[in-house]
Amino acid sequence: MSLKSFTDAYIETALWSTNDESDESGGEPLDKNYGPSDIDKETRHQMTVDCSEFYWTNERFWGEGADQPGIDDERAGHDFWLNRNGHGAGFWDDDGLSEQNQKRLSEASEKFGTFDLHLYSPSHEDWTPEMGNTDEDGDEVEIRIGGSPLRPNRRAKRSSKRNRAGRRSKRTSRRKR
Repeated sequence: MSLKSFTDAYIETALWSTNDESDESGGEPLDKNYGPSDIDKETRHQMTVDCSEFYWTNERFWGEGADQPGIDDERAGHDFWLNRNGHGAGFWDDDGLSEQNQKRLSEASEKFGTFDLHLYSPSHEDWTPEMGNTDEDGDEVEIRIGGSPLRPNRRAKRSSKRNRAGRRSKRTSRRKR
């Protein structure tokens, strides 16, 4: 198993769990009409960076051990996508993990925030998913999958340590000697 297996499963899960928004009901899952090669370079890079960071920081918590049967890297990649995006499944309900590691991996996933995937056309700025694969003239439109992580706001925690004047309180700003 490997980081590649983890990342491939993460991307596959992202495609089947995200709809194309082509109609009022949300449309079809992206994997029905698109594949990993349709994900734009920047989005693919960010997904890969997130997977790498998560994998190398947490891999030891999903392997087989004395307190759990363990899960493989593919299942962990699948769970990472579902967990970070608030789906009704993920590490927290994976029977292959101990309760402690379910909680640990769920919390680690949530720290990454959600990741939003969407369809767009690099050549037609006014294109929307409802238009299908052609423009108003009936010409085929190149469609790509873009996305971006929506990180939790870490600034809010820091600002709570400031006083009303916006300065750090003396208690929190002093270095321990």
